[in-house]
Amino acid sequence: MTHSHAHVRTERASLYLRRLTNSLQCSAVPQTRAVIHFPVGRCELVAGNGYLDIEISANSLSDASLIEDAISDRLEALAIDEELHYQWIVAPEYTNIANVRLHAR
Repeated sequence: MTHSHAHVRTERASLYLRRLTNSLQCSAVPQTRAVIHFPVGRCELVAGNGYLDIEISANSLSDASLIEDAISDRLEALAIDEELHYQWIVAPEYTNIANVRLHAR
């Protein structure tokens, strides 16, 4: 299993989480956490005060990259008037977002 994560600094984290889940026909309950399932893995989103944390779990590095690209493309399309700065970090030893220390770019 491959894991990657990104920490996106934004004051619109809840808005982006809601729009991402709506555009990918998923639901977020509550509005601060969501899981999006893909055929090759899953993406967990957590919206906090000033940030959106994204963690991907996939069967392989190439599958993780596909999900990263899908989420990045959608997020960039949603952030029309805000330039988002983040970096995907591959971390196969991490098991979930609760015990990951994420680094902002």
